[in-house]
Amino acid sequence: MTLNISRTSNGLTVITDEMPHIETAAMGLWIGCGTRHENMDQNGIAHMVEHMLFKGTKKRTAEQISVESENRGADLNAYTSRERTAYYMHLLKDDVTFAADMISDMVQNSTFPDEEIKKEREVIAQEIGMYMDTPDEHVFDLMQEVAYPDQSFGAPILGIKEVLGKLEKQDMDAYVKRQYGTDNMAFIASGNVNHQKMVDDIEKSFSTLPQKSTLIDAKPDYRGGHHYEVRELEQAHLVLSFEGVSLTDEDYFAARLLAVLLGGGMSSRLFLEIRENRGLVYSVYAFNQGYSDTGLFGVYAGTGESSLTELLPVLCEELHKTKTLITEEELRRAKMQIRAAILMSRESPYKRANMIARHYLQYQKPLDIFEQIEKLEKVTVDDIKRVASRIFKGKPTVTALGPVGSLETYNNICGRFA
Repeated sequence: MTLNISRTSNGLTVITDEMPHIETAAMGLWIGCGTRHENMDQNGIAHMVEHMLFKGTKKRTAEQISVESENRGADLNAYTSRERTAYYMHLLKDDVTFAADMISDMVQNSTFPDEEIKKEREVIAQEIGMYMDTPDEHVFDLMQEVAYPDQSFGAPILGIKEVLGKLEKQDMDAYVKRQYGTDNMAFIASGNVNHQKMVDDIEKSFSTLPQKSTLIDAKPDYRGGHHYEVRELEQAHLVLSFEGVSLTDEDYFAARLLAVLLGGGMSSRLFLEIRENRGLVYSVYAFNQGYSDTGLFGVYAGTGESSLTELLPVLCEELHKTKTLITEEELRRAKMQIRAAILMSRESPYKRANMIARHYLQYQKPLDIFEQIEKLEKVTVDDIKRVASRIFKGKPTVTALGPVGSLETYNNICGRFA
């Protein structure tokens, strides 16, 4: 992967990753702001703005945005996360200038029509309802809220209906002017692109963005705790998590390997012991979510009410075992899984662009895949044990949805890790 980097006269970083052997390109604007950068009384505005940028500009209606893109067979999309927002397009190589023009128009010239705001509030309310009715996803929103209470980092990305109902055009205008500065974003293009042409297109298209962003930000304060919500469901959905490590922590790759070793596939410890050997769950996995200055490490399990009492002690025991019992074979297999995932992602222009963007916004330098693999390969069995001991001595966060009335008390669970 050879990256070319330039900066426009307006201060916007342009990074290209040229893949001349393919017929398409993926490109977009990645911005270093998300839910954590909201005021609590405007929770959901980052996601609302992302939706509204598709609803009309000074020169295009909402319909024209979609029709012009689809006339070219392009896939125009966006996402909002806790720390980033992205607007991107995957399209044929001959249409890269169109992509730059479309994305710049949406970001710089959106009009936020009042009638569209009213409709989009209802659309997002439906989206919130869908997540509330999807317990294996909603339980993770609850986890975030309990782990980081009373702060934007723990607030739901989609927002809250009552708050969304109060957001107006002037709020969104102010948000974009405050957060969407060229010092906190990058335009990334991966695929069959020419670097200088891309820079020229961006120079021409992105001329009115402010150079400085004013981020509202505070270091997340992990506190932990619990939330049990009894619902009439067939399955109980349980997440047991702990404060993990940040993306810049020296233990990040060890924590990533620990998650794969514990619950990263059908050969993982949790799958073999809890599903295959004991038949206590249908779904079980571990996760390691790193952010810029904090992280969450945990496990998810979906089980029937009758298995809930037996499940938790076994789950906790498997976590404890990683402090002392790790084999070289397990570590080798986990390394190969992550290494393969990194290398396979190089075959997708969008995945490459997204990975480059995440890395650049986090570290302010180009992505080096092989540097990542080198760090991965240096992790030892002792590193895994040490990181497991570090993580599992912390205060847990426990969230559960469904028939969870028989779940043992939070204090008992804390006692298992004392």
